[in-house]
Amino acid sequence: MFLSRMAVNLTHDRRMVAARRQDIMTLAEPIFEGWVDEGPEPGSYVSEFAPMIAEELKGCSKYGYDVLVMLRVRGMTHRELADKLGLKQTSIEKYIVVALQVSRDLLLADQSG
Repeated sequence: MFLSRMAVNLTHDRRMVAARRQDIMTLAEPIFEGWVDEGPEPGSYVSEFAPMIAEELKGCSKYGYDVLVMLRVRGMTHRELADKLGLKQTSIEKYIVVALQVSRDLLLADQSG
């Protein structure tokens, strides 16, 4: 009895959520009327720098590139990175800071000229 009531409540909740989403989309439709996609977002230029950042990170420290990829792309935690690479968590945090600083410096250098 309990499980069937729980299933009924869950179904009801999902229907309510779907109805709210539909209402929101209906209200938002006039906002996007006539909107034209003008290409990639301004922030997408960063992908042009990915090979340059990767090369710089590989030359800068032993684990910088690997740590950044595992952190940002694979979504691993600092603890998981430390276990996988056989390093201390504080070392992982230092590699992350260096990798982010290198990335930031390369992007800022491009913007300034």
